[in-house]
Amino acid sequence: MEPFAVESLDPRTISPADEKSIAQLRQSVWVNSSKDGFLAEPFRPFWKAYSGSDAQAPAMFVIRYGQKVIALAKTLPRIIQPQGRAEMCVMGLASVCNAPDWRGRGLGKAVVRAALARVDKGDFEWAVFQCPAGRQTFYEQFGVRRVQNRFFRTDRLGAGNNPFWDECAMCYPKRDGWPDVDIGVPSPGW
Repeated sequence: MEPFAVESLDPRTISPADEKSIAQLRQSVWVNSSKDGFLAEPFRPFWKAYSGSDAQAPAMFVIRYGQKVIALAKTLPRIIQPQGRAEMCVMGLASVCNAPDWRGRGLGKAVVRAALARVDKGDFEWAVFQCPAGRQTFYEQFGVRRVQNRFFRTDRLGAGNNPFWDECAMCYPKRDGWPDVDIGVPSPGW
């Protein structure tokens, strides 16, 4: 296997060429997805307008082949509100993927390790994200665990207020201290 370097990109200052390469990667992975419009516009305005702590700033971990991005994991700060407790800023993990013709070479593992290292070095206390049931074991090899909390959107009442579209809510690291209560999330799209 060829060694590939994981590079960290700041989405606040990303080049148009990198933005396009990442959008193309995401579209090649999620072909015919109901998220096509979302995939074509991967850089939400709040990423570029982020003004909080540099330690918790959004970051993208990529692997390139030449100038083409072939693997990606995005991290971003997310506020959660465990019921009966203070708000927490956690690290969201999103868009973990690698190009279909580059699978089986450990690229996904490399970008996920780089992303989770932000928690290990203390930028965030926890990472929280969603994944399909079929990908749960992939993440568990990093010390991630599935959590059974009920997550709900605080900006929407009633049916359909789950902010996750995948089956599994996951958290990292796998240790004591994760709140065992319902968790409010002020926005969709994790």
